[in-house]
Amino acid sequence: MLEGVSLPATRDELVAYATAQDRDAASELMLIPDREYGYLDEVGEALVRTQPAPVAPEPRPKVESGGPPGGGEYTNPEPESGAVRTNAPPDNPASKQIEAQSETLKKQQARQEA
Repeated sequence: MLEGVSLPATRDELVAYATAQDRDAASELMLIPDREYGYLDEVGEALVRTQPAPVAPEPRPKVESGGPPGGGEYTNPEPESGAVRTNAPPDNPASKQIEAQSETLKKQQARQEA
């Protein structure tokens, strides 16, 4: 319907030209953005999008707070096993944890034997 139209042309010029050809088609041209079109392909793209919509960039991850668990030992391929942390809380010493784990182990063994 737009073959023969003088390009570049604005949306209103395209609508005026199309009205003489086909009123129904001209009403569809009223929906395209109001700008100047240099090629019929641009008009077709505005009517029916053929190119994929641009992909929004994925958000970047947030910066983590603090260091990794285990500090520098996190990346050590041969860490010292069972080492007591020097920054352990004074009200919860390692010996208290070992005793609690020993009690739990004894209870589990008693249940298995019963």
